[in-house]
Amino acid sequence: MIDTLITEYIAVVGYLKKSEEVIIKKGFLIASKTLVTKLLDKNAYETTENKLIAWRGLGWIDADQDRLTKRVSINGQTTTAIKIKISVYDMLIKWTEED
Repeated sequence: MIDTLITEYIAVVGYLKKSEEVIIKKGFLIASKTLVTKLLDKNAYETTENKLIAWRGLGWIDADQDRLTKRVSINGQTTTAIKIKISVYDMLIKWTEED
């Protein structure tokens, strides 16, 4: 299961890094939950919510307590978004390339 989570995390974050629909700020990739959900729904081995719960539990995303999103300020406006830790992505890429 963890291998599948890692593979999907790498694929989703890699796609998002190239997307114009996200913001990169202070080491985090900030994306709408709708966009991330759409990408995670493509592989239905587990529910999107359970995947995000696992990501949060593993420390791959930053989220408010009891939530899967984080309140963020973008251009002076507060909203909620998925905050993905770029350092985790970089570490997983390096780790998987060593295998």
